Amino acid sequence: MEGGSLFFEAWRWKFFGIGLGFGTGAYIILALFGLPTLLVFGLVRGLGQGTPACAVFELIGALLGRFYFRKKFGSMWMKYTPILLAGYACGMGLVAMVGMAFAILNKMMAPLIF
Repeated sequence: MEGGSLFFEAWRWKFFGIGLGFGTGAYIILALFGLPTLLVFGLVRGLGQGTPACAVFELIGALLGRFYFRKKFGSMWMKYTPILLAGYACGMGLVAMVGMAFAILNKMMAPLIF
């Protein structure tokens, strides 16, 4: 492509190698000691946390899932959680698209005089 791409300008093989090495090493160490390997994903999620105010609601949700929903649904609860997350993310995307469509229509029709 002419003019380059932001992705290719931001891509660095050195950082890719460091990230791949850290992730693989952390997974191997956690697996060897029998610790939860999803700890790596939690660490990455924590690094990307934008606002500290959301942490309270994440903690409440985690406690509800662990102590209420796990008792109610048993071992199937862990299989339901990724589906709930995917549904929530898809719903948020759809709501955002509908909101943008209404905003565009509103701005397009506002200057019209009937």
